[in-house]
Amino acid sequence: MIIPTKDDIIRRISSSYKRYFLTGIAFFDKHGGFPLYEITEICGAAGAGKTILLHQLAFRFLYSYREGIALYIDADKSFNPKRIVKLCLANSIEARSLLSRIYVYQINDLHGMMRTVIGKIKENASDHEVLLIIDSVPTILESELLFKDEEAWSSEYLHTVVKLGVFLQKISDGCTIVVSNQVRAYIKEDKSLMESKVFGQHIEDIWTVEKVVPALGRVWELFIDNRFYIKKLRRDRRLIITIFSSSYPETFGMIKFRDEFFE
Repeated sequence: MIIPTKDDIIRRISSSYKRYFLTGIAFFDKHGGFPLYEITEICGAAGAGKTILLHQLAFRFLYSYREGIALYIDADKSFNPKRIVKLCLANSIEARSLLSRIYVYQINDLHGMMRTVIGKIKENASDHEVLLIIDSVPTILESELLFKDEEAWSSEYLHTVVKLGVFLQKISDGCTIVVSNQVRAYIKEDKSLMESKVFGQHIEDIWTVEKVVPALGRVWELFIDNRFYIKKLRRDRRLIITIFSSSYPETFGMIKFRDEFFE
């Protein structure tokens, strides 16, 4: 367990009025921004835009905190620095300086990830705001069991999922955590029917009619503070649903995909 120092606690209390950072995405920013010092999951099917969203959050975090650092666990090997460069150019930011504050690690095992993150947080926690991104959590816990009901999990594997959750909760006192998660059960419906449900029914109905089951199962939900579900509706439109959150109302909204980024 990483115990914050007295200076860490004083610094966070003194800046507690700012518990969010702006993202440039209307859905998040109209509620104040993206939550700090919490564990947030971005869940969705392949191609929904989870990784693009993670790139954008990394950029905006470093834009907001000029002394901050981002630890990017690139388990899926999908990190693309060109996306960060494009965001820098669009915002008149020097790309080399910002990229130097993103530490990318292509790690796909739990213990290696934990050792790397602990070492880097200890090195920087007293001086810098830290963002930890894991893309994606199922790759870190690679197992066919992720795509089966928890009843089929071995006690050893269940312990591994809990171990990751406990670890993230402990370090969230010292950093902001965003993870991507895959969908292990997903039944598509007719698009026109889906859109009528988006605009005419409650969030719970949308989630249910989609029959979405995130990987890692129900036990994983005990360790995350916020779950957002992202779904591709059209080439330039995404639906985001707040499934549960300690910081946001349970709501949904559309975000636009333009020039390879969301707004």
